[in-house]
Amino acid sequence: MSLEATEKAFYQLLGKIAHYTEALHLLYWDSRTQAPKKSADFRAETIGQLSSDIFNMKTSDEMRDLLLALNKHRDELSKDTQKALELSQKEYDENSKIPKEEFKEYSILQSKAEHVWVEAREKSDFSLFAPYLKQLIDFNKRFIQYWG
Repeated sequence: MSLEATEKAFYQLLGKIAHYTEALHLLYWDSRTQAPKKSADFRAETIGQLSSDIFNMKTSDEMRDLLLALNKHRDELSKDTQKALELSQKEYDENSKIPKEEFKEYSILQSKAEHVWVEAREKSDFSLFAPYLKQLIDFNKRFIQYWG
């Protein structure tokens, strides 16, 4: 594949990731503004799936191959593409160390925890949120170990 074609494929993949990310942000916004409280679990699963899809694109073999190919021609790339490459490489290196299923579980937990946090704050009852906080901390500790 030519450098031009590789660069085009790289930006197409980044564009797809951006589209999924925008959809994810809309779900987060909806959950914070007007979504019915009883839909929190389903919404958390949906957020988890979209987050997982984004994670999978960022850590895919396609992304790895594009990063490898572009890094070989780094000096021939524009400053903007070099920066996009640098940021994508950093994300790839960090995220590829985390098991995919574990990341999805973490994303679902984050969404559920946010819903519970709102309820706990309204009721002034931190004990509702405490188990979620512990699980989030445990996930982050594991992620830190994966990163080395």
